[in-house]
Amino acid sequence: MSETGVLSQEYQNMADLFRDINRSVIVIKKLHFNLSGASQITDEELVGARGMLTSVLRRLIEIFRSHSPAQGAGDDDALQLPPFFLKRLHELHSAEMQWYVDDLSEVMKAVEGERPLTGDLIAHLDELCGQLDAETTAIHRRLWRK
Repeated sequence: MSETGVLSQEYQNMADLFRDINRSVIVIKKLHFNLSGASQITDEELVGARGMLTSVLRRLIEIFRSHSPAQGAGDDDALQLPPFFLKRLHELHSAEMQWYVDDLSEVMKAVEGERPLTGDLIAHLDELCGQLDAETTAIHRRLWRK
């Protein structure tokens, strides 16, 4: 596959992941803040959003606990997280990685419904979306330069 083809596939994978995570965060935030449309969210949508976010958070926690952000691909059964996304998060939080992992664990518990969701925990979800968006945009720019 050509370099453009590889970049195009990488962009598509990143954009799909960003879309899925962003939609899940929106569902959680609509319910938490009782925003417009919250009453129309079905139980199935909520379960799907929680499942998606839990998978992402669990995978991030596994990767950062192993101190190996290069292992984003993981097993065939594990959620595939893009290496540059992991690298961004690792660089951003390298000075306080243990605290960051603890925070991600708290976010996961809140998403699963085991504890209340707070503004600070939602900020971590927003950060994940922001970092995925930044990486998707970077790949898109590289594609346009080709």
